[in-house]
Amino acid sequence: MGKRKTYREYWKRMLNYDYENEYNIYKYLCGGMRHKWQEKKIAEERRFKTYSDWKEYVMTCYKTSDLNELKEFNRYLKRGRRIEKSAKGIPNGIILPLCVALITTIATDASWRNIFGESLEVIRSFIDMYGISLIAGIISIIGGIIFIVCIILIVLVILVPIFFLIMKVLNTAISEGEIEAFYEDYIEIIDEVIAQKETASKKNETP
Repeated sequence: MGKRKTYREYWKRMLNYDYENEYNIYKYLCGGMRHKWQEKKIAEERRFKTYSDWKEYVMTCYKTSDLNELKEFNRYLKRGRRIEKSAKGIPNGIILPLCVALITTIATDASWRNIFGESLEVIRSFIDMYGISLIAGIISIIGGIIFIVCIILIVLVILVPIFFLIMKVLNTAISEGEIEAFYEDYIEIIDEVIAQKETASKKNETP
């Protein structure tokens, strides 16, 4: 993380590339802003509605930049894209399948599905066996219900944290997908700027 921050500071100084700001602009363009307060981070004139307007803005940012610097910058962006791709595979390939497998195991286990019926059957057998009074039977039933509620609470204690973990993993995966898309589109535009500069450079070299 330290090196990534250093690289971002370097390119902010060299090419005025502010990753956070540029990503937020792109996120707004793609409709990824989920809250109004997030939009306040973006200047009004940079709240683009179309890809072509955003592309023109990005190209304008680098039209006066040095060609060799842009090539180095492009390598930096491609490195960032590779990092995002590798990071995205961790939740999708490991954490999420484990959580889903655990929930599926709990949900399909016959002991959990039949626990209510079995518990009530035990209570009913106990009452029939000892011929206890109606009041004692009611007390036993209440005790059984309390037991069942405790079982439900135990299950919820296990499932609720797993559910929130899955939601967090999914949100992270979505966010990383948006970042990867940002890199893809940004690199495509920088490639175009570089191609234009190379063409202009060749024309200037032609006698």
